[in-house]
Amino acid sequence: MSNEKGSGELASVILLAIILGFCCLKGIVKQNWNEHTKVITVNKFERTGGDSSKYLVFTTDEVYTVKDAFWRGSWNASDRYGKIEKGKQYKCTIVGWRWGFTSSYKNLLTVEEVKKSE
Repeated sequence: MSNEKGSGELASVILLAIILGFCCLKGIVKQNWNEHTKVITVNKFERTGGDSSKYLVFTTDEVYTVKDAFWRGSWNASDRYGKIEKGKQYKCTIVGWRWGFTSSYKNLLTVEEVKKSE
């Protein structure tokens, strides 16, 4: 009887390890792969969610987020978000994918204003 209980506990630990491994792998993949540079035009931006806030940037093409990226050593999301102004263009380094079913957005890792030529 105790052998069956031990097998169930072992199976639970293995399942938990697999779930945690998947979550860590998802975070690494999302923050490191699919890196590209793009010029975006900001239509609107907003902070949502209270204490666990999310910075969203709405553009002519899609919605992005601005957040810290642990695996990239990027800890300045609030500073990046604070630079953004409606109607301006920015050259951005972007990572990740838009996964609608998890409400995940591509992350703006760098945000540099594009100065218009006069």
